[in-house]
Amino acid sequence: MRHALVLIFIGGLFIRLPEVMRPLWSDEIITLNTLSVNILDNPLFTGVTTNLPFYFWVTSFLNWIFNPTDPRMLRVWGILLNLAGGWLFYRFLLKHTKENTALIFLLLFTFSPLQIHYSAELRPYVLSQFLIILLFILINKDLNNKRNVVLINLVTALGMLTHYSFYIFCLGAGVCVLLKSKGLKTLVKTFLLPTVLAGLITCIYFNNPLFKDSLQGLNLQRSYVSIDSVERVKEVLTNYYYFGLYYYRLDFLAQFILKKLFLVLVLLGTWVTIKDKDSRKKWIGISLLVTLSASLLIALLGEILGYYPFGGRHIMPFSFLLYAIVALALHRLTKIPRVGKIITTLLLLTVLVSFIAFQSCSQIFLNRYTGTGDPQGDIYNYCMQGMLDRIK
Repeated sequence: MRHALVLIFIGGLFIRLPEVMRPLWSDEIITLNTLSVNILDNPLFTGVTTNLPFYFWVTSFLNWIFNPTDPRMLRVWGILLNLAGGWLFYRFLLKHTKENTALIFLLLFTFSPLQIHYSAELRPYVLSQFLIILLFILINKDLNNKRNVVLINLVTALGMLTHYSFYIFCLGAGVCVLLKSKGLKTLVKTFLLPTVLAGLITCIYFNNPLFKDSLQGLNLQRSYVSIDSVERVKEVLTNYYYFGLYYYRLDFLAQFILKKLFLVLVLLGTWVTIKDKDSRKKWIGISLLVTLSASLLIALLGEILGYYPFGGRHIMPFSFLLYAIVALALHRLTKIPRVGKIITTLLLLTVLVSFIAFQSCSQIFLNRYTGTGDPQGDIYNYCMQGMLDRIK
């Protein structure tokens, strides 16, 4: 087991590090612009970005400490934080589920194209995911322990200063706390301070000129992406969460089959959780389902209202929940006689196919293939042609 963990970590680091040198895109340039802002004069970066400030505080501090000659090197801390988050949740699952379930989760998390890509992006998504992982672990501990409640308040406060995805997750976390404690008292005690903080932040950001401009552009009559909601959820659960990168996707036959298999595994993981007779493991499974479902539904509602894009980087912070649900399903299948080797083969094939798709559709490859700095044309054709060229 120890050797497998070392190999997974080295493999995850090896795949991520080349992403450090890919070209910066517009949102990352906004992040770099905040590095020139005097934090004492403008601690919330209002007028510079519509995003919340904690990620920019940390990035500014790291830039001050290391002062890299190439600002892209600042991406390294996101990569390390991403791997640390996967390891942290692996340890959590190792304690509350079976060893194989935790190992399958770590494999899915480490080699997910979505995680690989956004771990090396100078944006708040990885930090938000790390804090969400911490919060999920904390709410599944003793909620009557004062130290634990203080930690929940601290993590939630930092998360609410990091990214809007954390607010979405908090609603699902609140439902879990309510179900676990069976009363409003614990819920109020656990989330009162962060809720007050969120209200203050909201009041400040309503006066942010950039935020005002974005609110004026809010269209409540049209979805951000005109697509059927059911199909949209299926697409997010398969393509966005595991097999694709936002609009960088590759639908050859093997991947099409594996995407459908992945969706079946999500449903099977749900059934396994409901039927589990071990109350402790069942509660962990229910927590995964409740927080994931709530997060997806709220994000989908935001898109229907025309403001919050439902996919890619915006919901990447919740993806670890999905990997855990699929890991529960795969572990149950391995218990069926003669199926274990088949499941192992399919899992390795899933990782391999997703990795090939990532390598063929990554920004680095597309830049080299098309000779442009920001390819926005027919991504599918570029990827497919790239795959064919590599096969030849």
